Amino acid sequence: MTEERAHRYQPTPAVARWVRYRDLTCRFPFCDRKATICDLDHTTPFNHEDPATGGLTVPSDLAAYCRQHHRLKTFLSGLDGWQDEQLADGTIVWISPTGRV
Repeated sequence: MTEERAHRYQPTPAVARWVRYRDLTCRFPFCDRKATICDLDHTTPFNHEDPATGGLTVPSDLAAYCRQHHRLKTFLSGLDGWQDEQLADGTIVWISPTGRV
């Protein structure tokens, strides 16, 4: 993976395939929608104005989410909403708005 490709918003076909094979299903807790029909989302939000500052388009910062959970993560996230963290091994740790991990 080149640095130039890591700074693009859309993953390459190879990266998208790898993430979907790794994830198998939507990464939201207890969701079993197949990764092949899920959106790929950046764990660290992609910075469209300055991509070099974060949200790289690499497997360690991408995860498969069904459309419903992708929207939940996008619009109901932050300190008072859902929070997620992706660990080095691809594990996603979710914290609910009530603080449950």
